[in-house]
This record gives sequence, C-alpha cells and structure tokens, in this order.
Amino acid sequence: VQHCWRPAPDRGGIGDRDFRVHEPEQMFGEGDIDGRSDIYSLGCVLYEMLTGEPLFTGPTHRAVLARRITNSLPDLAFPDTVPDEVRATIRAALAEAPEERPVTGAQIVCALDHSMACHCS
Repeated sequence: VQHCWRPAPDRGGIGDRDFRVHEPEQMFGEGDIDGRSDIYSLGCVLYEMLTGEPLFTGPTHRAVLARRITNSLPDLAFPDTVPDEVRATIRAALAEAPEERPVTGAQIVCALDHSMACHCS
C-alpha cells in the first residue's frame, strides 16, 4: 500500500495511483471492496480501448483526481461502429454504485461474446 502512495514529483506528489481507472468506492473509502471494483476499472480500460481516449482526463495527475472527486461519470461518447450491446455492457461496468455493476468478469465476457456473435454472423 505504501508503494501506491509514495510521493511522485511528476504527479504533483500524490503518488503512483492511476485515478483514471480507479473505482469510486475505493477512492472515497465507501462501502465494501469486492470484485465489482475491478469491473469498474475494466470498464474504464474497455472504454479507452474502443474510443482511444481515457474516460477521465486532465493535464496532471492531480487534475484527474480533482475531476474524479467533483464530477460524476462523463458522457460516454462511443464511435458509431461500437454495437449498442457493447455500449450497454461498458455502461453497466461503469455504474457508480457497485451493486449496479456485473458481479464477475465472466459476466462481462459473456455479454461481449454474445454481442460480437450477433454482429459477426
């Protein structure tokens, strides 16, 4: 844990954590942390893979953290080529409340597999 929070001058001295993919409940110290926290982070990574842009941006690490604290989830702007089912799966993964997210990564994989099978056949 201390490794994650060691001062990092290039990031405004707030540590090495990547707040662009950090789940809200852990950032704010609220609720129980379980696998759905990882689902949120996965949603952030999938969004960035499909759009080419991180979900949360800022000129510095501190600015990203400030945006995460003061703003809720930004509008999700997907390319037109992303199927609606994939968009819905990522939106579910990015739900603010953990209980609204899929419980396991297998559920994400299944939803994405199903979506791709529908669009590839």
